[in-house]
Amino acid sequence: MTYSVLVEDNGERSFQAVALGLPDCRAVAATREQALAKLRKILSKRLAQAEIVEVEIPESTSAEHPWKRFAGMFENEPLFDDVLEDIVAQRQADLEDTSE
Repeated sequence: MTYSVLVEDNGERSFQAVALGLPDCRAVAATREQALAKLRKILSKRLAQAEIVEVEIPESTSAEHPWKRFAGMFENEPLFDDVLEDIVAQRQADLEDTSE
């Protein structure tokens, strides 16, 4: 089994190795190799007491998109077209301001 590991030079003669996805599995040592060796021991011990499984979660077919209930709510608002024009004009003005 392989794990992706982030190895960082902490300066001051120390290296830190962290198993990605398992942030509590970390080791610090004087050299990169020592940090990796320590991390291997930590991961081996942890994985000996655990198992990795895949869990399938079915998609919900009844869930409605959260914004769907708002679609068309201003359809009969007489000033809606005016509001849209104002939004377009403001966006255009903002674009012109940033291009200067």
